[in-house]
Amino acid sequence: MKKLPVQMVIAVILGTIAGLIVAAVHNPAADRAVSIIAPVGTIWVNAILMTVVPLVVVNVIVAAAGSADQRH
Repeated sequence: MKKLPVQMVIAVILGTIAGLIVAAVHNPAADRAVSIIAPVGTIWVNAILMTVVPLVVVNVIVAAAGSADQRH
C-alpha cells in the first residue's frame, strides 16, 4: 500500500488533469456537473479560510508581543 503523501500528490495531479479536460471539452453534461459541485468547493475554501486566517492573525500578534517582551 502506498503512503498517504504519495496518494495525496496523485489525487491532486489527477484532479488537475480532470479539471483541465472538463474545461477544454465544453460538454453540457460536464458543465452541469461542475455547476452542481462548485458550491462544495466554495464551502471548502471558505472553511479553510475561517480556520487559517484567525491562526495567522493570532500568530502575528503573539510574535509581536514576544518581540516587545525581549526589548525590555
